Amino acid sequence: MTTSGNLNTFWAELIVAELVRNGVDYFCISPGSRSTPLVAAAAANEKAKKIVCIDERSSGYHAVGYARATSRPAVVITTSGTAVANLLPAVTEAARDRLPLIMLTADRPEELVTAGANQTMDQRGLFGKFVLSDHDLECPDTWLPPELILETVDYAVSDAVDHTGPVHINCRYAKPLEPCKVEIEKRYTKGIAAWQNSTEIFTKKDTSFRWEREDQITPLAEIVNKTERGMIVAGKLTSNAQRQALRKLIEKINWPLYADITSGMRLGARATGTIRYYDQDLLSEEFNKLARPDTVLHFGRRVTSKRVPEFFDANRPADYVVINENPHDYTPTDAVTMTIAADVADACNELIELVNEKAPSKYAEFMNAKGALADDIIKEAVSKQEKLTEAFTASEISANLPKAGCLFLSNSMPVRDMDLYRSPGAKDVICAANRGVSGIDGIVSTACGMAAGANKLTTVIVGDMAFMYDINALALAGAIDVPVIIVLINNHGGGIFDFMPIAEHADICGKYFTAEHDFDFKGVCETFKIRYYKAQTKSDLSESYSNALKEGQPALIEVFTDRAVNLKLRKKIKKQILNMLQEIS
Repeated sequence: MTTSGNLNTFWAELIVAELVRNGVDYFCISPGSRSTPLVAAAAANEKAKKIVCIDERSSGYHAVGYARATSRPAVVITTSGTAVANLLPAVTEAARDRLPLIMLTADRPEELVTAGANQTMDQRGLFGKFVLSDHDLECPDTWLPPELILETVDYAVSDAVDHTGPVHINCRYAKPLEPCKVEIEKRYTKGIAAWQNSTEIFTKKDTSFRWEREDQITPLAEIVNKTERGMIVAGKLTSNAQRQALRKLIEKINWPLYADITSGMRLGARATGTIRYYDQDLLSEEFNKLARPDTVLHFGRRVTSKRVPEFFDANRPADYVVINENPHDYTPTDAVTMTIAADVADACNELIELVNEKAPSKYAEFMNAKGALADDIIKEAVSKQEKLTEAFTASEISANLPKAGCLFLSNSMPVRDMDLYRSPGAKDVICAANRGVSGIDGIVSTACGMAAGANKLTTVIVGDMAFMYDINALALAGAIDVPVIIVLINNHGGGIFDFMPIAEHADICGKYFTAEHDFDFKGVCETFKIRYYKAQTKSDLSESYSNALKEGQPALIEVFTDRAVNLKLRKKIKKQILNMLQEIS
């Protein structure tokens, strides 16, 4: 006789085992009762890596960070009810930024949900258009074959990995939920006997994707060969192979590069030909007259700056070509004339074989000269400002990042500051930000997931407001095996609103937008047993970051800055760059 408890345990073990066979072996688990069969199965599987995330929202973002580092999905296991709803912010980020994610949510039997039983809601379709597929598994029963469970897992993983995005598997369980010794009749498992005696997945799919050079790359190479004023734009790139191939292409054709901070190419020391401060440059009418390229090759996803696509909309190149695995997911600018669906590394390597070697053009030399002058302006302005500023923080941290490390940037000001003020001699590191939906929640959780996936020391720069959204992620920072160093900018409120029109209305801006506060976060670090450093001067920051790197333990450096000083410095730098651009011919 097969009991429901037996089947709960058996089905859950099938799900976890097939996920692991698919190479999906990192499980983010939030405690809860209804998910007991899934949690017990993950705990019992020796090949499954597990981390406990108390907060489901944090768990979802942790999985997002893991995907950013590995391009592989993590599994998020939750109980039923609001626990599932708390995954929505991470799901929207994964959907918008094409990151694989598998949500394994527990649910009560349908008759309890429709009766309005406690801790229930209709979880089917909860994530709507944000998931690639949504599977609702009924309560385990012998009239449903085990093949169905394995096929569901295989198709969900295929959707998440091959089409890159989040998927949802909703698992209903009736009591008893606790694990038990599984005793299943052989006639029930006859259809999966071969699977049980192998290490292969149950449902094999051919997911190979081929594209023909003659149809796409050869015409593009002809465009490149005839172009005098060419530019490369690098949006988010997903692997070192893509970055290396793009660098080799740039070395051959010597086109100037605008590298977004999420490309992983903006912080590198190999900055020859890099358009460094494009976002600022586009404010100059003189620059606009000289800067329009004839051809743009846009590799990867969209860029952080809003002025860059606006510039191309207003100054349209003859050819604007997007090369990305999924170029139809977004429109970087209305100026796009061609899209090529291909891996960036493959496309670059093909182009390298077909394009002619080029010396730097006058257009590229102009960009180089302008970039060098902008570097000098920023370096001098930041160094002359005696007080500790956010611009200095970006420059100092980027200059001292360990080579074998990662950098994660919060939205609002940190990602913009690193884009503008990073040190020209910064090292090549993996750099990422949640620029899909660009929220400020889940920043530290995502950074911890990135650290766990990359297995590398990770530095995260986050503002005070974003940090308060995600304080409980300090538990994750202490739980993973590699250190996360949190550089917390505390300017006592949301500094980004100083740059918005609402700043002119001081009577409401400070209270309702900037949300000014007088908090510090030393006590929070004591609670979570995280090493704490206080930085009020430039030397404080330099020493604190150096010591944190040497100690190799999770740490938080609280950087105290003055919003008024930061605003004044940024305006000064902007004005000087614009004046410099007016003088370039």
